[in-house]
Amino acid sequence: MYTIGYTLSLITLTIAITIFCFFRKLHCTRNYIHIQLFVSFILRAIFIFIRDGLLFTDSEGYDCDRSTIVLMFCNYFILANYSWLLVEGHFLFTLVSRSFFSLKKHLAWSILLSWGVPFIIIVCWGCAKYFFEDEGCWERRKHEWIWWILRVPNILLEIKFVHLSKLEYNQICGL
Repeated sequence: MYTIGYTLSLITLTIAITIFCFFRKLHCTRNYIHIQLFVSFILRAIFIFIRDGLLFTDSEGYDCDRSTIVLMFCNYFILANYSWLLVEGHFLFTLVSRSFFSLKKHLAWSILLSWGVPFIIIVCWGCAKYFFEDEGCWERRKHEWIWWILRVPNILLEIKFVHLSKLEYNQICGL
C-alpha cells in the first residue's frame, strides 16, 4: 500500500517542481524552500524503493554492503524532511512576525542547515552502527542508544516545529 502512496507522491512532487521551475513568476524564496522540501521527499521515496528492492526480494542472497549505504541515505532523507519542515515553519513564522532579516540570507542558511545537519547526524549514526553494531544489513537494533542518535534530532525538530506553530498562531490571533 505504501508503494502506491510513494509512487503517487513521486509523480505529483515532480510535477510541482516542474511547475515551480518552469514559470519564472513563481521564483521566490518561499517556493525555493518548497522545492527543497519536495526534493527531500522525492529522494526519500527513491531510496525507500531501492532499499525495499535490495532487502525484500525473493532471492536469498542480498548485498548488505549496498543495503547499509541505502539505509543510511533513507535515514538521511528522513532527517532532511524534518529539517525542511522546520524551515517551512520558521519561514512562515518569519513572515507573520515581520522579521527584519533578509529572506535571501535565510534561504542560504536554510539550505546549509537543512542538508548539512542531517548529514552530520547520519555520519555519527553510521559510525556508531559500523563500530558497535555492524551486523546483518543494519536493520537490527541490538543497542538502542544507536537508534536514539536518529530519533533525538527528529523529536527535537518536531518539538521546535510545534513551538513555532504555536507562536505563529498566537501572533495571528493577537495573543
